[in-house]
This record gives sequence, C-alpha cells and structure tokens, in this order.
Amino acid sequence: MAKSNDANPYETDNLLQMYLSLNYPLVSQDSQTPISTMTPHEDAPTQALCFPQRMAQLLLSLMPENKRMNNRALDIGCAVGGSAFELSTSFQHVEAFDYRCCFVFVYHLY
Repeated sequence: MAKSNDANPYETDNLLQMYLSLNYPLVSQDSQTPISTMTPHEDAPTQALCFPQRMAQLLLSLMPENKRMNNRALDIGCAVGGSAFELSTSFQHVEAFDYRCCFVFVYHLY
C-alpha cells in the first residue's frame, strides 16, 4: 500500500495505521471496551479514539434538521473517513476528500 516517503510523512504505512486506529478502534469481545492497535498500553490516550465521529456528532447536535440546507455535507481533509461516515448517517449526500493518497486509497476500499 503506502511506502515510506521521506518527502511526505503523511504517506507512510505507520501514519495510516495510526489514523485507522483512531478512527476505527477495535472492540475487545470480552469487555466491549475500545482498544486501539496503535495504543495498546495502560496510559494510552483512549479519549482520542473515535474523535472524528464525536466531532461530527457534535456538529449534528448543534444543527437542527430543519436548518440543513440541501441535506448535503462537505468534509475537507477527511483522512480515513471517520467523520464522513458519521455525517452520512444524517445527510443524504456527503462529499469527502483528502490530498493524502494512502488515506484516499483506504477510504475507497470500504
């Protein structure tokens, strides 16, 4: 997939894995607690997990349904799409884009 590129640190597999872990954390089957593959230690910043989804939910809570123009949303710099997927639960159409090739590639897989 993405190869290490000294010119652009945003196009590395390592960063892609971090973004995927923050946007889509795994859930342990025994405890139903979010666990990120990026942060498997006791002092992991678990409050960062699903941050894009929570920001989309905050936006939706501040915007009454009857005030949504065109029922469309735009997510600029969507990374791996956590906020775009969340917005798609409330908007009929969501446009999301990012300039990082590896993020866009993964986004199109799902």
